[in-house]
Amino acid sequence: MKRFSWNRDEQIIVLYYYLIKGARGFESDHLVQELAKLIPRHSAASIAMKIGNYTYLSTDKEGGLEHVSRLDEEIWQYFSQNIEELKVEANRLLS
Repeated sequence: MKRFSWNRDEQIIVLYYYLIKGARGFESDHLVQELAKLIPRHSAASIAMKIGNYTYLSTDKEGGLEHVSRLDEEIWQYFSQNIEELKVEANRLLS
């Protein structure tokens, strides 16, 4: 399967599902499955790993996947401090 780089919009949607909707970093999580349908160029496994990156960056969580990208960090640092803006931006992208 071809690997695709994550773009900003996709990352915002995944972060929204993680922080607001409660998605967890498991392929079997129903929200991860929902995301795989919304972002079809990334598999459920890839989405679960991206959530693992955000879990690692979170100060509230333990564990996660430590190999984060610069974009992961930028998205996390900005939107984790601007939750309302995350909601607005994610809803715009999802509409």
